[in-house]
Amino acid sequence: LDSTKNNTKKLTFARTGVSFDVKYDGELAVEEGPSFIRAIVPLTASAYGYNQFDKQLAGSGLIQNAGVASVGVLNAITGECVNPAFSLGDSDISWTGTVPTGSKLYIDHGKEVCYLEDAFGNKTNVRQYLSGEFVKVPVGGTIIITANDSTETHLLTTWRDRFLW
Repeated sequence: LDSTKNNTKKLTFARTGVSFDVKYDGELAVEEGPSFIRAIVPLTASAYGYNQFDKQLAGSGLIQNAGVASVGVLNAITGECVNPAFSLGDSDISWTGTVPTGSKLYIDHGKEVCYLEDAFGNKTNVRQYLSGEFVKVPVGGTIIITANDSTETHLLTTWRDRFLW
């Protein structure tokens, strides 16, 4: 449990499929009964939970946010793709350059980062080549439309709905 004091771990409730990022916060207590042992583990969790599995959309379409709060999506663009561009809701987003074959360009709207990952997993910050604003998808959803055929076949958008528990 000590390893969760500084880093969060995912706690998922099987019945609902909702997960929370939790940290161990306090001391473990143990209660013994006549035919049981009860462990009390103090955890701190964020107010928002999220789906256990990612939702995905390839290319253009409707990003449906069935949660109770806006979410930052992750756009992954595989190479080879030259000057990928798309609109997310009312925002136009483009990246100037070529995503090489075997590499992926990630635009993370939740963490507000943009990086290129090569075939070996090495990441390079390439935010300076990104134009447009990071977008949070509102409850209900929004439309993503690619600006060219090259982007359409290389774009995968993932997200997780958020729930207030």
